[in-house]
Amino acid sequence: MTVSFGNQYSIQLSYERVEAGAQYSVFLHAPPAPDRAKNAIVHGMSFSNPAPQDICKLLREVRSVAVVGLSSNPGRPSFHVAQALQSFGYRIFPVHPKVTEVLGEKAYPDLESLPELPDIVDVFRAPEHVPAIVDSCIRLGIKNLWLQDGVVHEEAALRARQAGITVVMDRCMFRDHTQLCGTGS
Repeated sequence: MTVSFGNQYSIQLSYERVEAGAQYSVFLHAPPAPDRAKNAIVHGMSFSNPAPQDICKLLREVRSVAVVGLSSNPGRPSFHVAQALQSFGYRIFPVHPKVTEVLGEKAYPDLESLPELPDIVDVFRAPEHVPAIVDSCIRLGIKNLWLQDGVVHEEAALRARQAGITVVMDRCMFRDHTQLCGTGS
């Protein structure tokens, strides 16, 4: 049996019955992955977040946050988190191509359009958008990247880290600020 994952990956599953005790063995076969030699996952590395004290230190040092995917809808989590970050004293740069202003701040269509480099990029986009965001961060020289709860793309996070970017993944910036650093900044 072959199991496919999207257009790029598939795994061939096969089994054989071993008569002594009727045990079954499962063999996984994956085709060679061209052009992935630079990928850290191939070399056995996996992503892990910085230690809690390092996350708090990062949150205390940054002052400006580009919020990618910031919605102007007050019912969306991105709106609440950005609003809370503003209340902590952070300068917010909304990044969303379909809005002009959010939380009293001019919105920009992409990271390349920002008037200055933010200290950190906070991502509220689906995981499939993360590689392009990482490309922008690398190209622009942005030093810190935060992927909110549920935004998980290990390969892109590892690539960002290999480029010297501090990465926090699958965590809430607001919640970590509150729980790890206290509510004030």
